[in-house]
Amino acid sequence: MCPHKRKTGNEGEDKAAELLEKSGYRILFRNKRYGHLETDIICENDEYIVFAEVKTRKYNPAFGRPSSAVDAKKQKNLISCAEAYLAEYGTQGKLVRLDVVEIYVKDGKVYKTEHLKNAITK
Repeated sequence: MCPHKRKTGNEGEDKAAELLEKSGYRILFRNKRYGHLETDIICENDEYIVFAEVKTRKYNPAFGRPSSAVDAKKQKNLISCAEAYLAEYGTQGKLVRLDVVEIYVKDGKVYKTEHLKNAITK
């Protein structure tokens, strides 16, 4: 991945973590890996453990939504990573959710954020 895209992606993940924290979630892990699988953010609140895929994209309606980049393979990988995490840590009696956080960037700044809850289902 080119350094510019990595920087944009990292900034998007920072903004997504901020958004989740402001929404009452506690960040447990960022970029949690199980072998070749990775989850961008794992967080929780009193009710849910959330596995969040973060997609950052320059704002341009012609590009479509950032979440459209979460294809079937990425969904399968996120589900597998969540299953590995739950096998290690359990649910602690909480519900599990797979979300996507969209970050739109315009003129080098975050323009808009969208938290798509339950965006991925098994």
